[in-house]
Amino acid sequence: MKYFFNCPLFCILITVFFSAKLSGQQLKYGFEESTSNSYSKFHQTLLSEQSQISVLICGPGEELYSKFGHAAIRIIDNKKNIDRVFNYGTFDPSMPNFYTKFLKGQMLYELSVTNTVQFLYTYQMEKRWVTELILNLEQEEKQRLFNFLEINALPENKYYLYDFVHDNCATAIIDVLQNELSETIEHRYNEEHYSKSFRNLIHEYLQDNSWNRVGIDLVLGSVMDRTEKYTAYAFLPDYTAEQIKQMKVRQEKLVQSERDLLRFDYKEISTPFLLTPGFWIALFSLIILLLNYIDFKNGMRNWILDQILFSILGALGIFLCFMWFGTDHKSTKFNFNVFWINPLFLILGLVLGKNKFIKYWHHIVLFAILILMLSHSIMWINGYQQLSALFIPLIVIIYLRLILSLYHYYFVELYD
Repeated sequence: MKYFFNCPLFCILITVFFSAKLSGQQLKYGFEESTSNSYSKFHQTLLSEQSQISVLICGPGEELYSKFGHAAIRIIDNKKNIDRVFNYGTFDPSMPNFYTKFLKGQMLYELSVTNTVQFLYTYQMEKRWVTELILNLEQEEKQRLFNFLEINALPENKYYLYDFVHDNCATAIIDVLQNELSETIEHRYNEEHYSKSFRNLIHEYLQDNSWNRVGIDLVLGSVMDRTEKYTAYAFLPDYTAEQIKQMKVRQEKLVQSERDLLRFDYKEISTPFLLTPGFWIALFSLIILLLNYIDFKNGMRNWILDQILFSILGALGIFLCFMWFGTDHKSTKFNFNVFWINPLFLILGLVLGKNKFIKYWHHIVLFAILILMLSHSIMWINGYQQLSALFIPLIVIIYLRLILSLYHYYFVELYD
């Protein structure tokens, strides 16, 4: 059974797939394989003059994986009884080692073909709008695109390694058009009008005080904070549509006309404040602050609190390090959140003891973590890597807990 994924962002906490080899060749939408060796298996269907090629842009849904919309290519020829949607956003969960490949960013997506009625049915059920951009193409151009897509959908060609911002269902459409219409297509964008990073673009689709945005900000690395060229925005279907509308073919607009196939108003479901991450982070920080005050006032140290707090931070730090070093996800590289959500915290949380040797190394680790946290704060202030302001109370409270631990070591434990 194959699942259709209607957006570039499939659970971004473990998203972003790239760089694979299949049948000994480097693949990107199967372009390298879609050559003469595939024509022997391909029975060419000639489109009639009534044929039409269009790009389908689909609206966002309620789930995280659908919040960014979707895009596909439609080819219709009533005379030949053809009405097909070519969709680069599908994958097969029955593939061997599916979950391992998914987590490590090595899972293959594929180009699938379905009829338009089936394609639209899902969006109608989910109440998501679908807009059709009808392309202004000559007969030879239509046939060339159709032939390419038919060949690209063959079993030996249809797989590609998905990447959230570089190779997804939306970028594939731009690449297909440029690949097959390179001689006639042109696009001229004023790059000075566009100065957004991938993170900025993702934020446009997420509420500020939402768990989705908090999780994404934690997992995405600093590579997502570089200012990108306008052409790179095409990983989001809305920008794919915008760029296609600005393209020209033979000095004429590439988009001949536009129409709505499904109309729905998208309304973001707001989360009650008591269920938002901002509330829980603030509440958690307030509790730690009160416990810090009690410890300081009584000249003591709550070891159970340190075990819980530092173990959680250390475990999260290991996860972030795994996403950076242990997977092929491009977007999770150079994630300097590991400087404040640090694996070293696990030493403070799990290695306990009252002998001088352990206490000594504890305070060395405390200093190391403080230095790393200060480095992160400097990078954050300088805009090297963005992070939601919702984390400010938590970061401040971690600083205070570390400082209190050092105070306890130098002014209490040394004189026990």
